[in-house]
Amino acid sequence: MGFVSFYLLPLSLAVVCQGYNVNFRLTAKFQDNTDIDRSLILDLTSSEIFVLRSTEFQDKYGRDNVFKPSASDTFENISQPFQVNYTGEYNGKDSTVLGFLGKDNVTIILHNEVARFGVAQKITAEEIVFGTDGYPNAGRIGFSRNIANGSLAENQFPRARKLSLEVGVSPNSSAVRTSIGLGDFNYDPKRLRTKVRSLPHPNGLWGLSVARITIGNVVNIRNYKAVITTTLDGITLPFAVFQQAIRTLGAKYSRENRHYTVDCNRNIPIILEINGVKITIRFDAIIAQLDKVCVLKLRSVASADKVVLGLPFFINNGIGLDYESGEIHLYDSTYDEDSVAINGVVQTANGARQFITTEFFE
Repeated sequence: MGFVSFYLLPLSLAVVCQGYNVNFRLTAKFQDNTDIDRSLILDLTSSEIFVLRSTEFQDKYGRDNVFKPSASDTFENISQPFQVNYTGEYNGKDSTVLGFLGKDNVTIILHNEVARFGVAQKITAEEIVFGTDGYPNAGRIGFSRNIANGSLAENQFPRARKLSLEVGVSPNSSAVRTSIGLGDFNYDPKRLRTKVRSLPHPNGLWGLSVARITIGNVVNIRNYKAVITTTLDGITLPFAVFQQAIRTLGAKYSRENRHYTVDCNRNIPIILEINGVKITIRFDAIIAQLDKVCVLKLRSVASADKVVLGLPFFINNGIGLDYESGEIHLYDSTYDEDSVAINGVVQTANGARQFITTEFFE
């Protein structure tokens, strides 16, 4: 019997000369070739699963990044159109994925069942299948709270209940521990910073209130509404706060690179106050080295109270998402250099799984 098997891989992170290159990915095995592991981008701001069809995308992205439906003896074309729109505010660029819905016997994370997912035939902006490392992926898998055709929520995800995402850097930056957990939270309770209820959102996105944003000596006080995303390599701030950040960091606009550049040694973090607790976004998380300068991973939005917390937010800031209660747990995920280095899958007695990678650097 043909099947598709989805299983989690830890968040992929590479330390560059300045800053971090972060990607949340899962891998999938499809019956058309079970020897190939295909990567899917983990997406908190959508609920759909889609994979690239070989007919349209194999020549461009290779066999490892496409799916051939006809090669699975259990795949069923549902004969319904599949469409999902991705917005630039959470993904870096607007894009629409078009195709058809399929159904197949799948193993998704914890359960084996017949599930529905999209088979993509066209993408208006193909950047959405690329990671921050420049490598293409075979599609996306959504973890928002909404239910949609071809979504984890529609299929089996409510049974999994909880998702945790983290990356921990050691105090001397010599080691990085990355982890994705599903089924239950597995962080040390002593590391919990705070719990908050996710803000209501029409598209089921995960969001929280931020009372203060501090950059250097500048403190901005307002009821900011922040959305958490795993598919934007940056932090979006209200225009006024963004302008203050540019001045405080001494950033200069480069017409050549079309980015703001900054002294790589500036080392001024962004500090958020969430539920009375200070959460730090490290300076080295919001920069990337380009040639001999550092580029800021900051964006601005016209809204006076909107914030988007993208991939830089996760450095030493673990999050736990409870799909039943709607709670967001924020905890310290700094890597403890004295802890045992783990690579692989850890499974608890209650069936929860944690997928861990530990990397060391000179």
